[in-house]
Amino acid sequence: MITLYSGRAEAGRQLTAQAEAIAGKRGARLIAVNKDDGSKLSETELPVPPVFDGMIAAGERLYLATIDGEILCLAGE
Repeated sequence: MITLYSGRAEAGRQLTAQAEAIAGKRGARLIAVNKDDGSKLSETELPVPPVFDGMIAAGERLYLATIDGEILCLAGE
């Protein structure tokens, strides 16, 4: 019985952390990975998280719609 309660408490903590992340309370990062081996190519801190499915690449730029209604444009160096 104690193990079951402990498991529920942990699940509750994980769900709370997930909800905070979705709401943008835990910051956001954009990570680019190599398509062949999965190695990290770059990592960029974002001011707020993007909306689900709110990203498009065009003209050598990446556009992100964020949860606060802004559009970010990211370009390579």
